[in-house]
Amino acid sequence: MKHWCVWTLMAAGSIAHAGTACPADYGHRLVDWLAADQAVRSAMGGVIADERRLINAMETLGARHARDFGALLRVCGWPDQRVWGEEAAKAAWMLAQHADDDVAFQETALRALRRAADQGAAPRRQVAYLTDRILSNRQRPQRFGTQLQAVDGRMTPLPIDDPANVDQRRAAHDLQPLSEYLSEAQRRFDAR
Repeated sequence: MKHWCVWTLMAAGSIAHAGTACPADYGHRLVDWLAADQAVRSAMGGVIADERRLINAMETLGARHARDFGALLRVCGWPDQRVWGEEAAKAAWMLAQHADDDVAFQETALRALRRAADQGAAPRRQVAYLTDRILSNRQRPQRFGTQLQAVDGRMTPLPIDDPANVDQRRAAHDLQPLSEYLSEAQRRFDAR
């Protein structure tokens, strides 16, 4: 992964506040935080002797990542995938997705992600996923059908606002049709 000097970052629009340098290891921090997040989540999928302890660990880690990433986000802005690399940008998005206990942080991250996507610095599909995650966390219908649940062994989307036009919204955010997404999710669910 290539990291460029601060003047290149400012030219690319990745620095949120003029004159404030982003740490050179911004991307590495995001990737490391995601690795820790995924390790805890992987443990949740197996046979668990002390499930409550793991849930507490996941919530504590998520809160710390939201706090630390939020501080970096204020200084650095959203990590431009063209500068920090796709791995760091994806890590940022997943960390924001997993900050379910801090919806205010998710909303801040979404604003930064949306600006980055508008500049070509982040995939539009990530905006759709984070938008739906926030709406679902707020107990509101999602817009893109990205958030699913298993009901009697079938993967189904959480409630969708204006479902007749969901595929049009999905296409505008570089997502496949909902029926294809559900089929893929069902295959993964059945294979677990």
